[in-house]
Amino acid sequence: KYDALFSMILNAEHFVAFTGAGISTLAGIKDFRGKNGLYKQPDTEKMFDIDIFYKDPSVYYGMAKEFIYGLDEKKPAAVHTVLAELEKRGILKSVITQNIDLLHQKAGSKNVLEIHGSPSVHYCINCSYTETFDEVSKIAKTGVVPHCPQCGSQLKPAITFFGEALPHD
Repeated sequence: KYDALFSMILNAEHFVAFTGAGISTLAGIKDFRGKNGLYKQPDTEKMFDIDIFYKDPSVYYGMAKEFIYGLDEKKPAAVHTVLAELEKRGILKSVITQNIDLLHQKAGSKNVLEIHGSPSVHYCINCSYTETFDEVSKIAKTGVVPHCPQCGSQLKPAITFFGEALPHD
């Protein structure tokens, strides 16, 4: 069966990978709805609720402190690494992922389409200011809500929250 799969991959006109939480659980990241998933913990459905974020961003930042802002401590799993190598060799055209953990990029994938957005960029909900994940993470890890240095409004990750449309790109 593996030989047949390998042959199909090599002979595909456009080989892409579509990934979800399952590959990141191999890296020690909780999925959302699995038996030990994030949503098994009390009130975590509030973490990615856009209405709650606008009312009180500390709910998101408090709950995401480890889950999102601890991602720099996570290493890509074997699947992330293999997909990056397949892309490097010109076999894989792109990765389409539901994940918001940046592990594909950390593994070396360049053409990653993040359909639920990405925490790699945070933006001011009031003006056009943007900040990198690394910069915001320094603040968010302390439990403080990061604010825009230009206007003082809170910064939001470019993750699609419940109640928001998927990114047009």
